Amino acid sequence: MQEVRSSFTQQCTRCRQQLQQTELSFLSPPSQRSQCRYFNIERLIDWATKILEVGGFPTTA
Repeated sequence: MQEVRSSFTQQCTRCRQQLQQTELSFLSPPSQRSQCRYFNIERLIDWATKILEVGGFPTTA
């Protein structure tokens, strides 16, 4: 489970870096705070779910 979380957060960081200074920057994931990064995973999951819904991909609750 730790590996999945770590991989997901790394991919979100990479996505954020790639979208900076582009026209699509409004789609970038929320920034994570270093002090409580383990508690902010829910914010990233919510962001990813919304992006998938907007893209037309089915999501489960």
